[in-house]
Amino acid sequence: MQVRFNQRRRRWEVDFGFVLDGGSKKRLRRYYETRRLAEQAAAEFKASASHGGKRVLTGAIAGRVIDALQRLDAAGVSLEDAVTWAVERRRPTRSIWLQDAVQKWLDDADGRGLAKATLRKCRSVLLKFQRGRENADVSTLTTQEIEQWMRGAGGSPATKSTYLAVLASFFNWGMKIGHCIENPCAGAAKAQAQPAEEISCMTPAQAFVLLDTARKHYPEMLGFVSMGLFCGVRVAELSQMQANAVDLDQRVAIVGAAAAKARARRVVIISDNAAAWMKHWKRGDEGSLAPHNLIDRWQRLRIRAGWDLPWPRNLMRHTFASMHYAMHSNEQLLQAQMGHRGGGEILHQHYRAVRMLDGRLISPNVAADFWALSPPDGPDGG
Repeated sequence: MQVRFNQRRRRWEVDFGFVLDGGSKKRLRRYYETRRLAEQAAAEFKASASHGGKRVLTGAIAGRVIDALQRLDAAGVSLEDAVTWAVERRRPTRSIWLQDAVQKWLDDADGRGLAKATLRKCRSVLLKFQRGRENADVSTLTTQEIEQWMRGAGGSPATKSTYLAVLASFFNWGMKIGHCIENPCAGAAKAQAQPAEEISCMTPAQAFVLLDTARKHYPEMLGFVSMGLFCGVRVAELSQMQANAVDLDQRVAIVGAAAAKARARRVVIISDNAAAWMKHWKRGDEGSLAPHNLIDRWQRLRIRAGWDLPWPRNLMRHTFASMHYAMHSNEQLLQAQMGHRGGGEILHQHYRAVRMLDGRLISPNVAADFWALSPPDGPDGG
């Protein structure tokens, strides 16, 4: 908007810029007897941003509008569609403090039957994230804040990926119920994954020592070890299973939905040698498959069997998957036994080893030795 003296008209001119009138763009100018009247009109015009009910495009605004229209034309998007999308995206949200939103999400997740271990992990991540932000409006949190928090949170790339996944789930929930208009995790930089560690698998001799040590010194642990080594049941699932879920006569065990990681009940086949070892299993009075004080007993058993801790992660499950595949080459059966869904990519990337801990390849002959492991004969062996 400009105020200047028009020499031809001998009056003070106010150039209000362009206006949209009936769908067409027009230049709007007005003339005044004195400079004071012209400046007063310009000030009033600027304050109201309108004149005669028409929307005004001043020089700077007009340039931005024309640039925006050109970009929309290049993208094949109409002005009306762009405005509709923007208005919807910036719809009013229901403001809520972060600490209240976190508690609400956890309550909802608990009500949906989320696995206990998963719920604990989510609770831990969200409580860490909200520290120092308890009274922040959820809708104001930014991608930069997410990235800054993750850099300071520490942990491996895998751990940071878990953090980001939990936060993304939380903000997706917030968008769904109107607490935020976008997910700040969507643009967050993902942690660079480190090369995967070599999958560990026990040798048949190592498996026998572990089983026989349990038979001799910790018979209450024999059900836990046998089901882990010969049936591939997860440690977290074993810790929640009931002893009456194991039927040695029918050679099956039921992993209930409440214990299963995928929240789906599955039937696990008990191999003959697993059933032979489990005949020496001393069931506890508490009714659970795993004994009371499991963590302490499990550690003492491994140390007595000659293992230097820390114990390789998922070692029993890796051993089962590797030996089962080497013996049967039946991917579908193995996936069903382990409770995997979808294709075999997870199985081969994360569970099936190619070599044992001693460096030897896992051959069908080695697998046959593993599936032939049984308790020794004699008074101690039964």
